[in-house]
Amino acid sequence: MGGETLKKRKPEIKLEDFQKLDFRVCQVIACEEVVKSQNFLKLTVNDGQGQRTIMSTIRSYYKPEDLIGKLRGKSLIFVCVDKPDQAARQGLSA
Repeated sequence: MGGETLKKRKPEIKLEDFQKLDFRVCQVIACEEVVKSQNFLKLTVNDGQGQRTIMSTIRSYYKPEDLIGKLRGKSLIFVCVDKPDQAARQGLSA
């Protein structure tokens, strides 16, 4: 492997733990930068049951206008969580 350092694999999880995850197929409706953050983008998606707001730390990789052009109307899979992480709830300083 030519001197590359391999990332350690995370431990495998049990099937019961995997089944607890909430995967949803969503369509991107809108995307915007979060003003108080250098990392977050705010995505508005529709999961077939209604609109959801998703905070994603992909701002250093994508511009909102690029995502709307590429993802608007396309289906993506998201893992949904009930409790947003601390950074998303506290003014998005991350």
